[in-house]
Amino acid sequence: MKRRLQETVQYYQSKIDELEKDEEQIYNAYELWLEEPRLHESNLLLPSLPPQYEANLLFHIIQGDAKPWYEYIDYKRVKQEQQECIRIWRISNFRENTNVNRPLPNSANSMESDNPVERIFRRLTSYDAPKPAPEIGNAAAIVPTIDIGSLEAMFNMLKPNFDILTQFA
Repeated sequence: MKRRLQETVQYYQSKIDELEKDEEQIYNAYELWLEEPRLHESNLLLPSLPPQYEANLLFHIIQGDAKPWYEYIDYKRVKQEQQECIRIWRISNFRENTNVNRPLPNSANSMESDNPVERIFRRLTSYDAPKPAPEIGNAAAIVPTIDIGSLEAMFNMLKPNFDILTQFA
């Protein structure tokens, strides 16, 4: 973990920018926090630490404050990345004209039409014909037919079903 922090600090040192200067300082502080044995002592006064230790941030961490540190967010870069994602989404969904969603010019063979509907119909006719729907056979009736002509025959036929219903009632 220390090695990754050192690599991060070196990265920000190589790209010194006004906003990235703060990020370099916070990563240096992280590295110092990991290496400092005095931080494990219970009688340590945080204000007595040198300024590069970022004692106020360390105090918030020790107190368990989980509030985000918005001052370290590069809003300009976030906005640029959002705009790039929006542009890519628009291109991928054909909302923006690019060379990707235009038909290729074919000077030798003018088979491709400029009209997208014609191109779609031409491509659809180039596929195999669909298979016919499967045949559906008449299955036996799930509920048997009831002879309502004879009341006694109807009750005899429905008696097993009534018995099942009374068992669950």
